[in-house]
Amino acid sequence: MNPYRIVEMGNGVTAIEEGAVRMFLVRGKTRAALIDTGFGGGALMRQVEELWPGPLTVVNTHGHMDHVGANRQFAQVLAHPADWPEICRNSGCGAEHLRPLQAGDRLELGQRTLEVRETPGHTPGSIVLLERDRRLLFGGDNVSDRPIFLCLPGASLREYLESLRRLQEWSRDYDIIYAAHGKAEQPVAQIHALICCCTCVQEGSLTGTELEPYGGHARNLYEHNGAAIYCGHRG
Repeated sequence: MNPYRIVEMGNGVTAIEEGAVRMFLVRGKTRAALIDTGFGGGALMRQVEELWPGPLTVVNTHGHMDHVGANRQFAQVLAHPADWPEICRNSGCGAEHLRPLQAGDRLELGQRTLEVRETPGHTPGSIVLLERDRRLLFGGDNVSDRPIFLCLPGASLREYLESLRRLQEWSRDYDIIYAAHGKAEQPVAQIHALICCCTCVQEGSLTGTELEPYGGHARNLYEHNGAAIYCGHRG
């Protein structure tokens, strides 16, 4: 059975859903970008080739297993070096399979350009991709109406909050956030909701609910005004 569900988002963007995670195929005139590779539960490369038979750039927004699972199906993947160890562990590919991405890099697709912005916190090497001309942001796991995981190794509430504040500053350049989890299109206002939630947790004014550990790591749920995060400690 094909695990992928195809959803046309408009703007030359196709969502490829695999269970609870979502990838995006962004088509330019001469090249397309595949943003993340999901769990790796199916023939993703074949699925992408049916949607776009031309040159392809594959990008990981970060190194978690639900974003890098099908990396091995592609010849080369771009990612921030801070997440390379995690990507290698979760994808089964070596570092020779990866190429570096960092802030300021631009992916040229032919009459559309994706700019790399660094957003550490969810993981050390988390990134987003900004397309100014169409006012789109491909946010990875940074913005969602589902809880954000900050309970796993390498996560930092402080850095994530700083990244959220930068995302809010950059919002003058985008109107739509395409998210990997939850609703495909997230409003810019969700960033403010997440900032408020994280600030309350940081200040100790919000009490968490203890949940079952995730992957052997303590997990507590914090919810505030439509935003939620998982952290390892309980306030």
